[in-house]
Amino acid sequence: MTMSADACSFRRFVTRAEAAAAPDEVWTAALELARENGFARLSYLHHDPAAPEVSGLSFASGFDPDWIRAYLAEDLARVDPVPWTAMNAAEPFRWTRVGELRALSQAESQFMARFRAAGGGDGVAVPVFGPRQRRGYVGIGHDAVAAPAEPADAPGDRETPERLRLLQAAFQIAHLCVCRLLDARLPSPPTLSGREREVLAWMARGKSNPAIAGILGCSAHTVDTHVRRLYAKLDVGDRITCVVRAAGLGLVAA
Repeated sequence: MTMSADACSFRRFVTRAEAAAAPDEVWTAALELARENGFARLSYLHHDPAAPEVSGLSFASGFDPDWIRAYLAEDLARVDPVPWTAMNAAEPFRWTRVGELRALSQAESQFMARFRAAGGGDGVAVPVFGPRQRRGYVGIGHDAVAAPAEPADAPGDRETPERLRLLQAAFQIAHLCVCRLLDARLPSPPTLSGREREVLAWMARGKSNPAIAGILGCSAHTVDTHVRRLYAKLDVGDRITCVVRAAGLGLVAA
């Protein structure tokens, strides 16, 4: 693929991604771009610490259906080391090299062995990042049957630095589009009083209710009341979840 064709393909993808009405439409466009660049499969895992209900594997195409069903039913994302390693990395890396990047737990090693046994083959892990700590992982894989994984020292034209940079840029745009679409589905953030915002800000800094009372010059009972109101408005039951959810809604600095 020539550079001019790459640029045209990239622009076409961006247009489709930005016009998408649902996350699956974004990743269908990304899958087509990946296929144009020599990859056969694509998966996407979204991680939002403030909204666990929308976190996890949310798109997968080209993988064995039985494997995907098992991955979801058994919540294998918990022990899949590739996405979590990628979300703390800056550069793409091959799935099979995850053990070189960090020590794997026994459960993670067992997962990788099971993935290989299920015909997982090899591919590339691509990290993506979004607002308010919303990270993501995109996996682009080769067709393990039709095109066996190449040796690690011979990645071929599909994995040139230029091609992977283009795909990483495209997937970063895709992740931001998905974040925007998910934001549009969320209810409006609750309205907080000025004092509730102050209490929340000090909670985010790890201060106890008595400490906050001393800082604000009010009684501990008053702070307790504000904290209970915050719990009710944010629909949470503890301090950590309260701060995390507030950060996810943009009510306090993360």
